[in-house]
Amino acid sequence: MITPALNTKIQEYLPIIAYAVGYDISDTQAKDFVTAVVTAGAEDMIRSGVPEQTMLESRIVVSALIIFTNDNLNMSAGKYTVSPMYLANVDKLREQVTMTEETEPLLA
Repeated sequence: MITPALNTKIQEYLPIIAYAVGYDISDTQAKDFVTAVVTAGAEDMIRSGVPEQTMLESRIVVSALIIFTNDNLNMSAGKYTVSPMYLANVDKLREQVTMTEETEPLLA
């Protein structure tokens, strides 16, 4: 589930993501479509184990959402594959949590 804080962050990233994938979000239908795909990408990252706090703080999220959005714009039945770059970014985001947990005691 997307929290209000994460939804605000998604709205902040939306123009960047839309530009990167070649969509003009001044058109309401295009904006709704891109928003739906970006939100699905955020939900996918949460289900993949990326904590919301990491998604709010890390700029890698922008890259991952651009890749996810681009991958999902032109889906054809039986031809969809997950981008290795998207998976690598999700792994980096999960590792970021592990690294933070390991270094927090050192900072205290």
